[in-house]
Amino acid sequence: MKISTIVTVYNLEKYIEECLHSIFAQTQQPDEIIVVDDCSTDNSAAIIKKYADKIKYIKMPKNSGVLLAFITGIEAAAGDILSFLDGDDSWHTNKLEEILKAFLADENRILITHNYECIDGNGNNRAYNNDDTQHNTAEIVKKSLGDTNKMDRLLRNSILCYKGVWLGSAFCLNKKYLDIQKFKQLMVFLPDVELAYQDHPIAAFILLEYLDKKVFYIDKILFKYRIFGNNHSGKSDNIDSALHTIKKSQANHIRTKYFVAQHPNLIEENKRQKRAFIYNTFLQQLYTKKYVSAINKYFYLVFSTWNFKKIIHETKRLLVVIILGPAKFLGMK
Repeated sequence: MKISTIVTVYNLEKYIEECLHSIFAQTQQPDEIIVVDDCSTDNSAAIIKKYADKIKYIKMPKNSGVLLAFITGIEAAAGDILSFLDGDDSWHTNKLEEILKAFLADENRILITHNYECIDGNGNNRAYNNDDTQHNTAEIVKKSLGDTNKMDRLLRNSILCYKGVWLGSAFCLNKKYLDIQKFKQLMVFLPDVELAYQDHPIAAFILLEYLDKKVFYIDKILFKYRIFGNNHSGKSDNIDSALHTIKKSQANHIRTKYFVAQHPNLIEENKRQKRAFIYNTFLQQLYTKKYVSAINKYFYLVFSTWNFKKIIHETKRLLVVIILGPAKFLGMK
């Protein structure tokens, strides 16, 4: 099976070279490397072009967001396996070797992902405050007991319910099961395509298009997820940044919610999608001082979905925002 690696970049001059070198250092080399530049305004393009003999460089006609850049890369790819890497992350050297072995072990596998570690902007190891993801995948591995059919069911449920399965720079797809034009048409049809993320929508799409195919998880740390500045949702320190992050999350949930809604028999998945959408609306209303509406959604989520830890966390958020105001609360974060 041939491997295509697709890298998406926007203003990542500090990290893109390390990202590319992690591909060049793979023990199993990809058959092609496609770098899609979403019209970076920094020095990213010049750095990428230093490696013109090793990569295919595509510049988007205009800044369009990561989802459309991601789709552009897939449209240009010729490989059987599609592997993805964000321009600020990097892979361990055996990433593609492990992925290829997993795909060759079962021709019915459509999506494979794996474990990860977190680094900061300087490449130092750090703990990530969302370690519920690693806890969830560890539980999946434990419950599966080597039964790949059970693993498939648990992974599907977790991805479609947002329970915690890392995709991003970890997941790979079997291209023969992906109708990229159909996916693209749906993405453009739904609102705010320039804000949506790439990984959860395409994962939900392909999983629900092929209910009889398999999802697999490799319980090995094979990539470094870089957390820095405002590149993840926990770092919004002002109202505009927070609302932008929430709007991006909503654009994502609109898409996954749409795909899951086509399967009403997926009762838990549909409920979780609805609640994820309501949670984002709760945050949006809270930060725009629509407190009555926010409090109504707070109580709905308390009684329908949140565990004790989440209730404590969100109750603190609600009270502090109401008492101090959204700007002061976000400044404290």
